[in-house]
Amino acid sequence: MQETQKQGVVYDPFNPDESTLEKIVNVGIEKVGEKHREFITTFAKTYGLDFCPTYSVIGSIISQEVIKIAERAFVFIQTKLNLE
Repeated sequence: MQETQKQGVVYDPFNPDESTLEKIVNVGIEKVGEKHREFITTFAKTYGLDFCPTYSVIGSIISQEVIKIAERAFVFIQTKLNLE
């Protein structure tokens, strides 16, 4: 990616251009070989994206709370069945 950026070839994932993507992939294939074409293509498509780790933190907290609620419901049902 660095080499293609030096050449002024940059793939914009929000405005995809197949010819630009192919140029980047061809440079990668020259370096590592044809068998990695799929990986290089996927990497080039996602290289310019900004990932926000906050989403995964919030998602993990929410999933923990859902698990707690499900466990409480299970314990409540088990307790109710044992009392009957």
